Amino acid sequence: MLIVAVAAALAAVTEAIRLPPVGSLSRSPPGSSSYEAGGGVATEGQFPWQVSIQATNCEMGVHVCGGTLISTEWVLTAGHCLDHENATWIWVVTGKLDLDVDEGTEQYLLADYTIQHPNYKFSTTPYPNDVGLIHLSTPARINTFTQPAKLPLLANENFEGPGVEYGWGAREEGVSGSQVMRYAEVPLRDALDCTAAYGFSDPNIICGGADEVGFCTGDNGGGLKLWSIQERQFVVGAILSWRSGCAVKGKPGVYTEITPYMNWIRETMAKRYTPLKHDCVNIVIPDPE
Repeated sequence: MLIVAVAAALAAVTEAIRLPPVGSLSRSPPGSSSYEAGGGVATEGQFPWQVSIQATNCEMGVHVCGGTLISTEWVLTAGHCLDHENATWIWVVTGKLDLDVDEGTEQYLLADYTIQHPNYKFSTTPYPNDVGLIHLSTPARINTFTQPAKLPLLANENFEGPGVEYGWGAREEGVSGSQVMRYAEVPLRDALDCTAAYGFSDPNIICGGADEVGFCTGDNGGGLKLWSIQERQFVVGAILSWRSGCAVKGKPGVYTEITPYMNWIRETMAKRYTPLKHDCVNIVIPDPE
């Protein structure tokens, strides 16, 4: 269970994370000189909407999932990333590249409530309606390293591959996640490939990845950067949801397409919720420079 793994990881940390004192999505299409071909180690500000969702005991944090900053107060992630994580045990880190280094660009923001899509189901994999939102108790400050992503604007978007995924996930199954954010170019595949691999059909998913290329443990919840044919620009068009193993041959990645959930996202963001009382009442998080 995720909560057991998180608790064990927190117990294994011997030194507290010291809490320190919001890039643009290119309009250049795949194949152009500014497109992130291949993959590798990300650079500062390359994916400024990417956040690390961390379970915390108020003194230290352990990376659980990725997420996408979509406004100064909201983070979009996978629903399953919130299954065992009460908002009073979550902080979101923006502007981060290396999880082990105080880079001076980070913002540590406490969550005050989390919301899963009402039709999300944990009981089956791949997870149907695998969408969730985190509300931040303090708005993120927009700068070079922390910026909200552009989401799809139209009701029916068509995307051109390859996509670009990014995060702090493991580079192979059974090992710890990467401490430095990495990214990879992934091909889009026919939805029938996911149907053949996993025996399910879902109109709200995107099938992608290749043998030995794709997301792994720790990448879940992050975004998939895609070229919108209609908008003629890159958007974060999908959420990294589920994959059997890590880039296993014949097992493509399942990504939750964001477009079908945009109405729910907007409606949820417009509602008022009662923030949970945070366990980290004595924490002092310095304002970013």
